[in-house]
Amino acid sequence: MRVSVHALGFVYTGWGVLVAIFAVFVAPRLQRAVGTVVSLYLSLAFMCLDLVATAIWTNDRIALVVCVIASGAFIGLNNTLVSATSMTVSTAPRPTASAAYSFVRFFGAGLAPYVASTLAAHLGDHVPFYLGAVTIAVSIPVLATTHRLILRAEQRPATQRPVTAPAAGPRVPETVGSTAPSLRPGLSQNGPPPIVVAVGPGPWADEVLAAGADIAQALGYPVEILHVVEADVAMDQVLDTEDEGAAAAALSGRVEQVARRDIPVTGYLLEVVGDHGGVGQRIAEFGDRHHAAMLVLGAPTHGRHAGLLDASATEEVLRRARCDLHIVHPDGARRPQPTRP
Repeated sequence: MRVSVHALGFVYTGWGVLVAIFAVFVAPRLQRAVGTVVSLYLSLAFMCLDLVATAIWTNDRIALVVCVIASGAFIGLNNTLVSATSMTVSTAPRPTASAAYSFVRFFGAGLAPYVASTLAAHLGDHVPFYLGAVTIAVSIPVLATTHRLILRAEQRPATQRPVTAPAAGPRVPETVGSTAPSLRPGLSQNGPPPIVVAVGPGPWADEVLAAGADIAQALGYPVEILHVVEADVAMDQVLDTEDEGAAAAALSGRVEQVARRDIPVTGYLLEVVGDHGGVGQRIAEFGDRHHAAMLVLGAPTHGRHAGLLDASATEEVLRRARCDLHIVHPDGARRPQPTRP
């Protein structure tokens, strides 16, 4: 089957466009909608079916073009989902985990062309695609053995920082990872619920913290500062947006800042691998687990149409939170302006 260079270019342009769209936009939304494990099952299952179809219609030009382009969607999903999952479940430092994942991935990518061309030359063009389909089919039950591990990693609690602060009344320190439902973190069973202040490395963190502390002081409630350390997934790369050591230092400083106002305070680091929507989901889940009276966080900093490209953490909290919310707009010029009829 002869294919022109221009036709081949159009095919792989379409393939690349689908890889980018599904890796950057679709995968995070699918992950939040049905969970990481189910998303991985779907990605692998459709990739397997696509390879089977490619093997069956290898000599049909139209069918082959459709299958090749469609494979970009499933490869894009798989790139993002597997990258995020490997970083989430690993107990090794992220550079080590990333290097190990890249070694396995690129070792297979380097070996595949040689194996595929050898099989095609000796056994026929269909065989490499059937082998790929069988390999992916086998990976699905292998993934099932890690089902609980992935779920536990996704639900990993925030890490409490070892910072002491004054308390009004008896305090019961939380054990990291504790699942006791009757105790609120850092409080006695009959203590008031906390005001959870979610901050990050952004420019509004001090204003958000001050607003949360003011509310807590007025109500006589304790404060729990949740410092989010976000790691973005770009295709098959996981990029840290903030150094963990710098985040821990910033959190300790903010805990001490609130403690100087004689407000009971506890600090937590929450590491999230994913997009901004995933960050909002984890913040809402933290507030629910800690029985928060209120979540305090900053207003979205992106433009009106940025939600088409990436979900908003604030909007995801609004959708999922089960307690009161206080959205801080430190800059009045950024507040939504009323429109005239």
